[in-house]
Amino acid sequence: MVKGPDGVIREEVYRAGTPDGSVAPGLYAVYLKKAIEFLEKARAVADPAQATVIGDLIRFYQTGDPKDWLQFGADWVRNDATVDFTNGFIEVYRDAARRQGQLAELRLGHRSQGQRRDDQAGAERVAVRTGAPWDPKYRAAVVSAACRQGRSTSSSRPATST
Repeated sequence: MVKGPDGVIREEVYRAGTPDGSVAPGLYAVYLKKAIEFLEKARAVADPAQATVIGDLIRFYQTGDPKDWLQFGADWVRNDATVDFTNGFIEVYRDAARRQGQLAELRLGHRSQGQRRDDQAGAERVAVRTGAPWDPKYRAAVVSAACRQGRSTSSSRPATST
């Protein structure tokens, strides 16, 4: 919520805007549009049920409407895809100037023969996070079980608002 120059308090919504212009772009529109580009590529090769879930997330990123987020969540819970994901755009509340956000992503897959290399990658992640060649105070003190086992990956990256 922000107070505009006219004194009216209004919500600034994180959204890309719709292609037809019926919903205007909001905060972080440039970054959300880039995420949508990649989600469209994923949707093109997803099974029908997961394509619906990805479409729901795209719609939410376009509109920023909580109803679209709930639809995504409902379809996501009902979907039992071999490779699973969740994706969210999160405001960083410690940023008083409100110029940063974080994009967090989590991909999960069922255990399969192909995940042996993920197990090896997990061991390598532990080695990197705990034995990095910089000051120990900047190294990871604890590495999650998921990271060690190679079951999941996550990333976050600051983004500047537009």
